[in-house]
Amino acid sequence: MFSKLIYLFILRLQMREILENNSKFRRVVYSKLDANIVPSHKELLMMVRVVCKNAVEKLVNHHVYPTFEEKKELAIRIIDTFPLLKNTKVAENAPDYSYFFWKNGGKNPGVEHTGLIQSHLRNACKNILPENKKFVHKRKLNTVTNVSPETIEKAQAIGCVDPVPVNFHAIMKGMAEAHDLLLMLLREKKRVHDILSIFPHFKTFNGVMVSIYLRICILMFVNAIQNSQIQKAYERMNPNYNKSSHIKQFLSRGLMLEDDNFNGVHDDHLRGCLRIFLVLGQRGTSKTIGIESLPVEEQLVAPLVRWIPKHDTSLAEQLAKYVGINLVQKVQPHIITDGEHYYIYLQGEILDCGKSSLQAIDVFFKSFCVFGVAVPAAVRKVIELFEVVAYKTKSNGSTQGVNHLAVKFSKSLSAEASDTDSD
Repeated sequence: MFSKLIYLFILRLQMREILENNSKFRRVVYSKLDANIVPSHKELLMMVRVVCKNAVEKLVNHHVYPTFEEKKELAIRIIDTFPLLKNTKVAENAPDYSYFFWKNGGKNPGVEHTGLIQSHLRNACKNILPENKKFVHKRKLNTVTNVSPETIEKAQAIGCVDPVPVNFHAIMKGMAEAHDLLLMLLREKKRVHDILSIFPHFKTFNGVMVSIYLRICILMFVNAIQNSQIQKAYERMNPNYNKSSHIKQFLSRGLMLEDDNFNGVHDDHLRGCLRIFLVLGQRGTSKTIGIESLPVEEQLVAPLVRWIPKHDTSLAEQLAKYVGINLVQKVQPHIITDGEHYYIYLQGEILDCGKSSLQAIDVFFKSFCVFGVAVPAAVRKVIELFEVVAYKTKSNGSTQGVNHLAVKFSKSLSAEASDTDSD
């Protein structure tokens, strides 16, 4: 016991001596640590750099990685030398030395260790050549080189063009020419906010640019309401997309389903979509956040559409507040409407789709593909049905319910088309 105390005393002397010998940190030892004052975060970072100097030299020059026990022991020695630093522990249930090193960050095995020592040593690994690293992560494809500077310049230039009707075709053409940049951003899994900062016109023309963007051939004479930039993008990404998809007729089939539901929804297209959504169901999905106070019917379709009640405050203020609340709660993408105007909520962004529910539904379903956002389980079936029957980008769905309804709708639409042809 006595020999252990001597050993600990020597370790403390060594730790203090190392820090005192550093001219920059010496002042912190005398003015703060000896005065029973906890140094600032920046000063503690300096402390870690000083005490880890030998470990970093071994790591970078000889590729000798410090063990878990060595990092933990170093953190404990810091606390033993300066007990005042126990006050830095990161949580009530954390060890006293957790600010400097904490196994798995107090979480499950497999989670990276945390603390200043761990961060400093991890950053030091960046100075080791890849062939000498002990742990090599799969390198991300450098897709930036696949996009020419001219393409990037084109995207920047077209993003500055005013979104007025006279510029519609120029914007459409420019975004098509910058299509490779969008694909690069998707491969790099950029968030919607980052994509919109480069392609702001995805939010203009009532979202029209999202759907047309995927088309390989640019149609120079189009109706802005029918061909959005999001729709253009979707067509360009899906060359087999059915450009003559009759979404209006498709949604009208939904009106024949569950005819006792959503009679309060006056828009036929939206009511048809909601009934399709209800018939397909959403078994096995998690509970939707923030809908407990809504009427039962609105709770049932909350993953697809939500209503903003009429209010004295402006719609812009309501939407800003809506985004703030939903960002905190990490709510999945969905359509928003006040009964007259339609928007899409997507990762904290609001896409204005104008007064057409048809436009909003179409752009919403295509946005997942265009922005590389994972489709929430709750709306997966209804989107699959659209992809099979209307868009024809898939030959069949992943569930029996989707495939059964797809066959039923397809037969009905084919019969209607043949009747039209005979006329």
